[in-house]
Amino acid sequence: MHLYVRNNLLSQLLPRFTGDYLQILPEKCDNSVIIQFLQEWTSGRKYQNLRTLLLFSEENSFSNPANVLGNFETMPWDPRRRPANYKSSRK
Repeated sequence: MHLYVRNNLLSQLLPRFTGDYLQILPEKCDNSVIIQFLQEWTSGRKYQNLRTLLLFSEENSFSNPANVLGNFETMPWDPRRRPANYKSSRK
């Protein structure tokens, strides 16, 4: 599912998501909505079907992207651990 969300409706749409692939380009987004979604997904509490999430950010769509990332253990991409391009085994 591809979502281009206007008027901060993301907080209403994300809790109802049940798919396996989600691509989001929010026009404006409250950081707490994304933080909660990511915490519920990564903990396994919700969104068990979700396999891939692409979250794009336009200028000023998040009030503080560093705040979002600061809630998670992150690390820079390491080409020795993971290839730059993912190839799905699905056909």
